[in-house]
Amino acid sequence: MAANEILLTWNGSDVTMIPINNNITLISYTKIPAYFVAITCLSCILSIIGSVLIIATYIAFREIRSTSRKLLVYLSIVDFFTALGNLIGVIRYVYNYTNEISTDCDNPGPVCVAQSVITTFSSMASFFWTVMIALYLHVSVVGGDSRKADRKVWAFHVLSWGIPAMLTFTAWQYGVLGEDGSQTSAGWCWIKTTCSDGMSPGEEIGWMLLTGKAWEIIAYLLTPAIYGHIKCHIHRTIVQVHHRYIDSDTIHAVERADRKLTFVPIIFILLRIWGTIRFFLAIGGYQPSDMSALIIILQGFGDSGQGFCNFVLFCLTTDVIREKLREKPFCACARMCEKIRPCFLCDRKQAIYVPQTYYNIQL
Repeated sequence: MAANEILLTWNGSDVTMIPINNNITLISYTKIPAYFVAITCLSCILSIIGSVLIIATYIAFREIRSTSRKLLVYLSIVDFFTALGNLIGVIRYVYNYTNEISTDCDNPGPVCVAQSVITTFSSMASFFWTVMIALYLHVSVVGGDSRKADRKVWAFHVLSWGIPAMLTFTAWQYGVLGEDGSQTSAGWCWIKTTCSDGMSPGEEIGWMLLTGKAWEIIAYLLTPAIYGHIKCHIHRTIVQVHHRYIDSDTIHAVERADRKLTFVPIIFILLRIWGTIRFFLAIGGYQPSDMSALIIILQGFGDSGQGFCNFVLFCLTTDVIREKLREKPFCACARMCEKIRPCFLCDRKQAIYVPQTYYNIQL
């Protein structure tokens, strides 16, 4: 073995020897355990179905059509393509290994590049739309003006579609999208990290930050901060007024809103944090271990799972949608969730009147 190479194993799987440059160990897995493939594919399929159902319920049920629900549809569209792209990437990875197909890293092929373009754009757009939904609710609730929030939607479109499209196109033009070797992904293509095409480790890290990780970290910070401020504002307003101004239904609605405002950022972070942890482990030169193998499995599920979790959070726990689903032949899933406590942000439009405050939250 050469001095600048290292042989690594991961749960008994074969691993390619990759040169180590500037304290960055690049690991190329040549085998993925079957259970990992199954978990990742299951997450992708569930998210594809969940995203489609979110879009379908918005189209089918007029009662739930609101601006905030429409923003959720945009998020579901990009989550659909993220899950679809990841599924294609994992299938390609397994196909290449099974058929012992050697991948030319500098020329990864059209499937790898196309999949990288799709998931790079959709992942960044997902981060943006997650933050934009939080901002919309903040303007509606804290600002007390849903019409003002509606007028800002055009800016959400410019940012959430424009910036990811521009950055993805730039990365594609520079030829940095391609074989990742599962260094920071979980089987799919992203930024080339195993190629000798002249990119330094610093440039690789820069592209990974620019085309995803930086925006993901920003979303980690902004999403809980915005939802936390909304929660605090609601609590302060309720405390400031006497309970005789608010009926019991409103109190229960506020309690459900409080729970939803807690769950949304927590679920988002729990799903996406594992890929961020692997990113920092990779740039720090840490070798695979049993713990990092667990992180890879969690990343495989989490990076593809937002569409499914949003479906559970915003549809299966919604009274209106469950009632509509029970009227249809496919009502079994709604009955299964009957005992789940409904969440206010998914319920019918409810106006909470307290002095000088008008809340109109519907998601």
